[in-house]
Amino acid sequence: MKKYITFLIFCLLLITTMVTQINAQEQDVYNEVRNVFDNHGSIILFIDQESGEILYANKAATEFYGYTQEKLTSKNIKDINMLTPKETAQEMEKASREEKNYFLFKHKIANGDIRDVKVYSYPQTYQGKKILFSIIHDVTHELALEARNQQMRRYLLFSLLLITLILLIAGIFFYKKNIKIKKHKDKLENLNKLRQTYIDADDSMIYLKDHDLKYIFVNNSTANFYGMKKEEFIGKDDYDLSNREFAKLKESTDQKVLENIELIEDEVRWKNNIYKTTKFPVKLPDGNYGVGAYIKNITEDYMLKRKLSIEKNKYLQTLISIGDGVIVVDLDKNIEMINKQAEDLTGWSYEKAVGKNYKEVLKLRDENGKSLENDIVEEVLQNNEIYSLKEKTLLTSKDGVNFYIDDSVAPIKDNEGQIFGAVIVFRDDTLNQNQKEKIKYISYHDHLTGLYNRRFFEEELNRLNTIRQVPISIIMADVNGLKFINDTYGHQRGDQILKRAANLMSSVLRDEDIIARFGGDEFSIILPQNSSNQAKKVVGRIREATKEYKDDQIPISLGIGYATKTSDEQDIEKTFSKADDKMYKDKLTKIKSATNKLVKNLLTTLSTKSNESKNHAVRMTKLAAKLGEKMSLNEEMLNNLSLLATLHDIGKVNILENILKKPGKLTKKEWNLIKEHPEKGFIIANSTDEFAPIAKYILYHHERWNGKGYPEGIKGKEIPLLSRIISIVDAYDVMTHNRPYSKVISKEKALKEIKEHAGSQFDPEISEIFIELIKEENNL
Repeated sequence: MKKYITFLIFCLLLITTMVTQINAQEQDVYNEVRNVFDNHGSIILFIDQESGEILYANKAATEFYGYTQEKLTSKNIKDINMLTPKETAQEMEKASREEKNYFLFKHKIANGDIRDVKVYSYPQTYQGKKILFSIIHDVTHELALEARNQQMRRYLLFSLLLITLILLIAGIFFYKKNIKIKKHKDKLENLNKLRQTYIDADDSMIYLKDHDLKYIFVNNSTANFYGMKKEEFIGKDDYDLSNREFAKLKESTDQKVLENIELIEDEVRWKNNIYKTTKFPVKLPDGNYGVGAYIKNITEDYMLKRKLSIEKNKYLQTLISIGDGVIVVDLDKNIEMINKQAEDLTGWSYEKAVGKNYKEVLKLRDENGKSLENDIVEEVLQNNEIYSLKEKTLLTSKDGVNFYIDDSVAPIKDNEGQIFGAVIVFRDDTLNQNQKEKIKYISYHDHLTGLYNRRFFEEELNRLNTIRQVPISIIMADVNGLKFINDTYGHQRGDQILKRAANLMSSVLRDEDIIARFGGDEFSIILPQNSSNQAKKVVGRIREATKEYKDDQIPISLGIGYATKTSDEQDIEKTFSKADDKMYKDKLTKIKSATNKLVKNLLTTLSTKSNESKNHAVRMTKLAAKLGEKMSLNEEMLNNLSLLATLHDIGKVNILENILKKPGKLTKKEWNLIKEHPEKGFIIANSTDEFAPIAKYILYHHERWNGKGYPEGIKGKEIPLLSRIISIVDAYDVMTHNRPYSKVISKEKALKEIKEHAGSQFDPEISEIFIELIKEENNL
């Protein structure tokens, strides 16, 4: 009996210890997750699904909204969201039912500013409550925030991966113990889903490898990049998943991380894309180090920065070359640039002036010799307006020479209208007025088309928004297929199309009408004292002008919308938005037709370069159809095979005719251009709904069975079936018909060549079927 009582006491103590450990670990997990979120750069809110109360806000949220954490967590999301309470509740209900997880909202912060935000919101369970786990991105300053968030993401990734291992180990252990441990595991799984949701919501590639460089974990973006499921990665290395060249490229930096046990950042170029890679050592439970990675496609950012750099350089070169003195200052009022004329007027050299406060260099006094009381740059930055000095303002040079100057200060804005500095333009009063007009022109005109820019358009819209101008109409126009033109023909050709579109629209407008380039491929037109019917006629004239425009390769197609303000009470901004909405709808109806026409024009261009290309495609279409039928392909595959035979060489459209028809051996450079045509063809086909289904077959139609083909070096049945079929048909037709670079051979010899290369270049099974087909048709 005594032993029995002792045993019961022992069991009670054991259970008490386990419960204590469970509660402690649960609290540790919550604290660890809270600490991770508190220190993360992204804005995170936990919102009660039923009441809308903010249960938790991390430090980034408090900084963004401008409230203390206590103040913010005492608010309701309806206090912040600019939607009505009813609309806010409806959107929360959609997120709770997972009908919708991505939103665009306007949020009001503490100082009264309104910010545009992207919100990713997912239902989760947190401390027993049903919440909406919301990740919020301030897209108003997205580029500025991106650099700051990247460092936090890397640390967060490391922490979250460790949390994953802890949660998995703890969950398995306690699940085997008893019902209470099972409940604890459910809580851990909820937290793990929260972590998984966060990582999978990131559009960057995130993964973890072990010390043998085999994958332990990948997120959705990594799986999508390879076109595989996440489960297929586990336990495999890069050589199992991709071609040798790509695998070797990744392995080199992975090995450096393991050898030096240090974080490595790099920029990698692969297939016309630029990736920023951050790889770091991760100590695994077995004591070995693995490799964690955070990889982001920065191609678009890179190209944007490059474009902005070019634009900035053009802008600076213009300012440097004009006859006035020019000083550019940043938001701290420190000098960034001073041109030669400003050096001569102030007596300061560029090297000594840059970095100094502008007041040290530009010493201004009134006509009585007293220093100016007001800060001219501060007034511009605060009021967002151009400032001009009073007449007879004196400038005292470094050498003590005084002379009168004319002076103006203007804000420098980005495309979003945000001020990032100011430009001070000044001159001796003997300089003529034309120099000031140059600055004004730069401020109000688009450099590419010569039209007014967005800034001028918005100012004119405000100026003309009076009862005297009513009815006032607004037309919005957008060039259809510009991205396709840029990708296929190059940005220089795309710029030509923009200029021609601008000229066509300008040609049908009155002198008093205002036309501006509003954005990349968008144009805006103000028609003062024009009714809706008159605006409709203008749109008709624009459409007629585009139809009459002749270009064998690239016709101009515009998406157009218009709206009219008919009374003084109407909001001109709503009129603008209505015109923009109509333009977008019109664009949706025309973009597919415009892009398909561009692709067909490419085929015509290719045929013009080489009549043999057209005949080659016709023969291949017939022969490929026969082979597909003999292989019992279904109707959809036969249709795709026929389309593939027609378009497989479309990527050659931009290759020079003298290279396509060259009778002798190609140079290495020429051969490299030829080898790019599958990838070029893929981009062209993938740009249209009609041809997108065969894009991947075009990409791989020069791969070889043994993996020695191009562009990716895949092998065997990794090569899509239709690509393997068209490869044989293409080779046979080339061998049996004259080409500038090869002589025709007999059908018997061509079949012998295919048989000899079956298993190396060609699929052996398809080769056998093809040989049998040709022999049957030709009685060989």
